[in-house]
Amino acid sequence: MSFAQHPYYRGKRAYGSPPLGVRTGLMAFALIPLVIALGGKVNIVTALTGLGHEKLNVFHRYVGWMCLLLSVIHTIPFIIQPLRAGGPAALAAQYYKPGGLEYTGTPALGMVVGLSVLSVPPIRRAAYQLFIHTHILLAIVFLGLCFWHASDLGDSWAYLWATMVIWASSLVVRVLAKTSMFSTRSRHWLSQCEVSSAPLTDGMVRLDVVAPGRWSWEAGQHFFLRFGAVRPLDNHPFTVADVPRYTASNDTEMVFYIRPQGGLTARIGKIVDAKRMGDLRVTLDGPYGTVIRPKIAMRYESVILVAGGGGISAILPWLQELVHDKTETTVLQTIKVIWVIRRANAISWVASELQRLLENAAPRSLEYDIWVTNDSAGEAAETPLQSQDEKKTIGQVLSSAQSTGSGGPSIQPAHVGSRPRMQTLIPALVSADRTLVIGCGPESLKVDLSNAVAVAQSRVSAGRAREIRLHTETFGW
Repeated sequence: MSFAQHPYYRGKRAYGSPPLGVRTGLMAFALIPLVIALGGKVNIVTALTGLGHEKLNVFHRYVGWMCLLLSVIHTIPFIIQPLRAGGPAALAAQYYKPGGLEYTGTPALGMVVGLSVLSVPPIRRAAYQLFIHTHILLAIVFLGLCFWHASDLGDSWAYLWATMVIWASSLVVRVLAKTSMFSTRSRHWLSQCEVSSAPLTDGMVRLDVVAPGRWSWEAGQHFFLRFGAVRPLDNHPFTVADVPRYTASNDTEMVFYIRPQGGLTARIGKIVDAKRMGDLRVTLDGPYGTVIRPKIAMRYESVILVAGGGGISAILPWLQELVHDKTETTVLQTIKVIWVIRRANAISWVASELQRLLENAAPRSLEYDIWVTNDSAGEAAETPLQSQDEKKTIGQVLSSAQSTGSGGPSIQPAHVGSRPRMQTLIPALVSADRTLVIGCGPESLKVDLSNAVAVAQSRVSAGRAREIRLHTETFGW
């Protein structure tokens, strides 16, 4: 579209701005409201489609890169036009001309370059908190510079005012409807939520949060947690690991499982180990995340839940919802849970809950398939003796979990010392007319799972199934 219309340049710069530059500049401005809309935690696209901001973020980035490309194309004609007319001297004169578009456009271009470069995945992952703070600051400065640069030429300010409205409305809704300190459902404004914590096996930490008022969320959704006494400027997303539960005083109980690694989570782990509970008070911001419609149990006969390591915390609420949803309109018949872990002791912190859900699954079929890989980065294969020790540990954990229940079915022993081949395992499990596969784990597991579902979807093209759908949850940030 940028190059379809001619001419690209005018006979002289004095006759006006290059048409190619004007076109692409307005096109770049037209994308700014869309970039902001797709980047907000609260946005109209999520409200209409149910797709969470974490899914829309990829579109936010692509549209941002398109805005950068159009901005560069917009800039080039403003350089070439004066060079053609009078060389570098003419370019310098035009650049430093009072109120010249070339001069006012340079810092705005610098901001959009900075926004794009700092969002490159390796840079973003290396210093996420630095990225998010600079990203917001650069975006605000960029928007202000755009007002200065455009001077309302060609109705350019209409796009900028639309951007301001979208951004402001997103912030207002987020503060009043999503943030616990200001939420209209909370009885105590400007107060943080109480937190209790407990260290678990396999390096996990459990946080129990009591939020004033009645909060609700869908399985798989997450909250951003801000620990004011630990890092007041940082907030971190964590998936709620259970379904909504309310106290007698109509407060809401939430459970989060955290694996301390670096930054904020490492600080939380140290506070829990030191039993400094007074330092752990939290502000909630949420819930956010994709909502699957229609309800899973009303559409799919079979659901396969796949977790890698700590990703089981995101799978648990799905499993709880599916087990407890026993309305007459449901068609769900079978639930299969595949959990891949490195060490057998990872089972212990969630074994009792898995056992309880297994005992309450009837009349549906619920099966667990646990794989203990016995590996880590750069680690040699385990010896048979080590594998026997792992099996003994698993047996003790599962036996303890069953003894705490009320009897009935029990979790079967795990596969030890091997890793599941998803492209073989998943297609073999797909037999129903409609099947949903939900996964959460490391990126490598999600890639394997995506390829496996793609293989299984050949059943749809062959007419042996109507739908095989994949939904993955974000494991890291």
